[in-house]
Amino acid sequence: WEDAAFAAEWTLGGGVARTNPNRAQQLDLLASLVSARCTAHIAQGTTSTRVLDLGVGSGLAARRLLEAMPARASIVGVDASEAMLALLREQPTDRLEALHVPFGDLETKRGELLSDDDPFACAVAVQSLHEVDDDTKRAALRFARSALAPGGGAVYILDRFNVDLGSPLADDHAALWDALHVDGDDDRKLPWTDYAAYMAAKLDDAWASPQACVDLCADAGFHAEVLYVAFNRFLVAARAAP
Repeated sequence: WEDAAFAAEWTLGGGVARTNPNRAQQLDLLASLVSARCTAHIAQGTTSTRVLDLGVGSGLAARRLLEAMPARASIVGVDASEAMLALLREQPTDRLEALHVPFGDLETKRGELLSDDDPFACAVAVQSLHEVDDDTKRAALRFARSALAPGGGAVYILDRFNVDLGSPLADDHAALWDALHVDGDDDRKLPWTDYAAYMAAKLDDAWASPQACVDLCADAGFHAEVLYVAFNRFLVAARAAP
């Protein structure tokens, strides 16, 4: 992610559009949740209308969220990749602030990110937690919990998990994958064989299954549930445990 050419190719190519045919729908679902959370805070008369984006990257997901969010709401994004943040800053976006903060440094940057009178309405992590190990995931989630507005803040995690390429059901995986691509543009369709090779090259990623993600949230003091699963993508919602 520090390679500027790779970051640009990933961003200009639509990010994970080819490797996740349901990407647009998933971002719409996430945007609905984030918008509802911000709207609820506004209705309650609180000042908590900021969203913390853990792994904002080049801003593709953040800009989609902003389209759905109330006009008063804004996003503060953090990312470890200067190359991705440089792409984000090439297209300045109102209500979107981005800082270079690796997940492991969130606590040291607490003063720059947090405000006692303006906590976050919610936090999101879109395709970012699989880039770090479980201890760093827990630390990022604990930080998010401490940054949320009391009594109403939430964390939404949209990520992927591993597909067992050696599964006896590999042909069913292939058939489902091809079915998901039916409505895609021809130049964006990715045959299962190519996707399987892509996944095989990602075996070093620190994937967490949907249930493992729920457990990581619990370790950080949240009550979490899986709201959505499509192929190897999931959406988990978490609120501070009572």
